[in-house]
Amino acid sequence: MSMRLKLPALLLAMASFSAVQAAPLYKVSILSGPGYDTTKAIDLNNAGQVVGWTNSGSYLWTDQGATQLDRDFRATGINNHGVVVGTMFNLPGTHYDETSYHAYTYSSQGYQRVTPPTSHASNPHSYAEDINDSGTVVGANFDGYAYLPARFQQKQITEFPLGYGDASAINNSGTIVGTFEYDEPGWFRHHSFIYLNGKVQDIPVQGIDSIYAEDLNDANKVVGRITAATGGGGYAYIYSEGQVQKLDVFGAFYSQASGINNRDQVVGTYGASYNDQKPFLYDGGTAYDLNALVRPGSGVTITGAAAINDVGQIAGQGCDKSGNCYALLLSAVPEPQTWGMLLAGLGLVGWMGRRRLPAD
Repeated sequence: MSMRLKLPALLLAMASFSAVQAAPLYKVSILSGPGYDTTKAIDLNNAGQVVGWTNSGSYLWTDQGATQLDRDFRATGINNHGVVVGTMFNLPGTHYDETSYHAYTYSSQGYQRVTPPTSHASNPHSYAEDINDSGTVVGANFDGYAYLPARFQQKQITEFPLGYGDASAINNSGTIVGTFEYDEPGWFRHHSFIYLNGKVQDIPVQGIDSIYAEDLNDANKVVGRITAATGGGGYAYIYSEGQVQKLDVFGAFYSQASGINNRDQVVGTYGASYNDQKPFLYDGGTAYDLNALVRPGSGVTITGAAAINDVGQIAGQGCDKSGNCYALLLSAVPEPQTWGMLLAGLGLVGWMGRRRLPAD
């Protein structure tokens, strides 16, 4: 076959690549041993390092293997430097009852408390939800009366006195989102906020519905769920530049977005009821059931998708037919690095072909 005939085939291969990218297949890596339904992966970074929970406590999974964290440390997030954030009950290694707990980080330097020892000493409680690449932590701090959304930065605490609640996520520009309870006359609901450019703003919602903010990316796009005050399960949304957009996830009774990456890919769960949860990927305006995108033979059914990194890897949960559940890492097949090498090879072949074409 002449190179003239091969080049259209190369273009067809590249077009096929684009189609595959729209709905990738995933391979499933089982990270943990079998456990209860609380066994799950909950966050990951761009290197594919994952944190999650098992029957025996929190774990960090990397390409070097599994690290069991202090049994009183409940991990909730990890940044791109591999620093894990979470909440430590009591002091590391003491294993007493849960009379005191604080936001902590874990890294190669060990466990570090992120709150000053003197914060509300009469009832010293705080907990952590997320950490960005600068090491700033968000979560909640107890002010002696209620838990308030809070930022923990260089041993300094910034509270957002909006109401009982917490800050759920922070991006690399320092934008923060969270949710708090709001007691209105004759009604009680949840509001969400975004802390952007030094100002706190409400994320708008119609009427007296409740809105929950779960995650955001570096473009300040926020995802979560909205529940109607008049009943019904609620729906996943994405918020950007003052506008809330409903995500159409198969028209399900219930859906919730739990994570978004910098490619605007969203993961979460949906179902016909609160007890019927299935995982979804929302990409380019289309929702996909993750179980339909998994290569056969994994031995588990995907039951949850908690986070997605910029490579497209997903941290989640799966359970087998016996009811045992596992922390999972889902990776696109082939992985994006493989596609990059393939495209580079195609480009090289095309360039060589052009050199070999005889002059007309």
